[in-house]
Amino acid sequence: MSGTRHHHIGRPVPPHHHDRLVRGHGRFLADLRAAGLLYATLVRSPLAHARVVGFDATAARNDPRCALVLGPDDLAERTAPIPTVWRLPGQPEDHIPVATHTARYAGQPLGIVVADTPTAAEDLAEAVRLDLDPLPPAATIADALAGQAPLIVPGAVGNEAGSIRFGSPEEDIAAALSRAELVVEREFTLPRVNHSPLEPRGVLAEYDPGTGLLTVHASSQSPHSMRQDLCTVLGMRADRVRVIAPDVGGSFGSKVLLYPDEAMVCAAAVALGAAVRWVESRTENLTGAYQGRGQRTTARLAIDSEGRFLAFDAHILADLGAYATQAGSGPHQVTALTLQGPYHVDAAAGRGASGSAECPAPGA
Repeated sequence: MSGTRHHHIGRPVPPHHHDRLVRGHGRFLADLRAAGLLYATLVRSPLAHARVVGFDATAARNDPRCALVLGPDDLAERTAPIPTVWRLPGQPEDHIPVATHTARYAGQPLGIVVADTPTAAEDLAEAVRLDLDPLPPAATIADALAGQAPLIVPGAVGNEAGSIRFGSPEEDIAAALSRAELVVEREFTLPRVNHSPLEPRGVLAEYDPGTGLLTVHASSQSPHSMRQDLCTVLGMRADRVRVIAPDVGGSFGSKVLLYPDEAMVCAAAVALGAAVRWVESRTENLTGAYQGRGQRTTARLAIDSEGRFLAFDAHILADLGAYATQAGSGPHQVTALTLQGPYHVDAAAGRGASGSAECPAPGA
């Protein structure tokens, strides 16, 4: 509108909370305290693919520093699987188990130990004896989709998680290609990446048996989604679960949804009727946190004699890692949906097919 003054366009708008943070007054997950606070460590699989034959926590439970140990059987009694979103047509799994008797990636949490100090929790987690029956892994998406590859999802036909297509009908793509003066075809590879935020993930869960209220402080981008998933996993009403996000030291998409290890911490807090805190180590973040990208795209661009674009067409093969996690194929579907970008073309289409491999951590 004529005469309207835009005070903020072209000018920096400093966030009001920056002064507090640069003065060292931030309140991140590891800064939080609670009365009678206990500390958790996860027992993780050292193998990429293995059956959990035994989970012997006798030594840990007999230690006076131990407050609680939950193995796969205990967790199966206390938790339900985490539901997924961004599902593909034909996707063989629609959930992620919190309790599992088969490890699909190195670093997968199999149990949780709670003790009176962080050091004690780490010591007692090492005292748990895992009896693992190794299974053949599929370390890459090529390995997973090769003939005779080990099945990742029991009972599924192959390791393809599903496929979906967006855009123009195939006959329109074929017609545009037939009119082209030049068709350029290239293959583009995006490797899987670790988000590696400055602050790793963390949870402080406090359960009050008197009120039945679970209060969860989490380094999370999306506390509402986390609460919704926790209600499903723990079988609790939404008005009995509260999730609070304090200051969050980075995420890059890795802290949007609930993880099995975070659910285990909350289940332990409910079991104990106490406050339990877990802060992810940098090693855990690299091996056990969700990863991103991981796709190989074969794309074609059709051009007429005057240099105009006639068609875009792409086939995206996405690596979902060990599980089609909550976000799962979402980033790859977005790639297919935004293929055309700002360009005008007669036809454009993107098809995404997703597979799973057992060695990498789950995809995000």
